[in-house]
Amino acid sequence: MNINVELKNKWLAALRSGDYVQGNTFLLKDGKYCCLGVLCELAAKDNSRIIVGPGDRDDSIAFDSFANTVPISVMSQLITHNLPLYDVMWGTAIRMNDKERKTFPEIADYLERALVEPSKEATE
Repeated sequence: MNINVELKNKWLAALRSGDYVQGNTFLLKDGKYCCLGVLCELAAKDNSRIIVGPGDRDDSIAFDSFANTVPISVMSQLITHNLPLYDVMWGTAIRMNDKERKTFPEIADYLERALVEPSKEATE
């Protein structure tokens, strides 16, 4: 797995900052963010090709036409390779945010452990 460390660090810092109001179900709706919506917002600031606009319902905001799911344009900015691990990580982040109602700092702690680049010794 290759990780964009700069984007990862920005995301974790943003989740811990208290600058984002936490919501659920939508990436961004009514000024409230899912933990993955914070990632989308940061990725869109770094990549002008990500289109940010109105979602298809409920006054949500969409990133590349996705209001409930992280688009591949954002996913590929953070992680390349190892899609099974990627799917497990996102599923856990979504569950923690939407079902368990964990705080952004708690989710950031999980992501910090999950988004670790393997050492060269482990892969050789």
